[in-house]
Amino acid sequence: MSEMVGAGSKYTDDQRIDAAIMYAEKGSFAAVMRQTDIPKPTLHGWSKSEWWVSTVEQVRTENKERNIARYDDLMTRAYNQCKDKLGEASARDAMIIMATAQDKARILQSLPNQYQGKAEGMQALAEQFRELSRQWDEKQVGVVAIQDKD
Repeated sequence: MSEMVGAGSKYTDDQRIDAAIMYAEKGSFAAVMRQTDIPKPTLHGWSKSEWWVSTVEQVRTENKERNIARYDDLMTRAYNQCKDKLGEASARDAMIIMATAQDKARILQSLPNQYQGKAEGMQALAEQFRELSRQWDEKQVGVVAIQDKD
């Protein structure tokens, strides 16, 4: 990383990396500036460097993976507790648990989990069937007329 610091630079590689890590975690140049006393224009200039971008990306990826693991553990523990207590749940609570679990399962399978507009969709489908039926009837009248001529 020594290529990061030019001759006579005021900041070391470690200070620059620490600033990038802090920015990745706090998401704000102002917050980094307050903690490090590195001027905002300097931070902004560094943010355009490849080393800054890769450092921020690496920190955010690690944080994301750590959070996913935490939430996965939390969900597993909550699921097990819910499963263990389901027999004691009221019908209302069991329905809420079932509906929530179904929605989450649909999300994980990339399936739609909202049913809004279902009535409108059914009405549109019914209208299409009525139109097809009307067209069929018109064709049948034409066929009968042609058969009567023969």
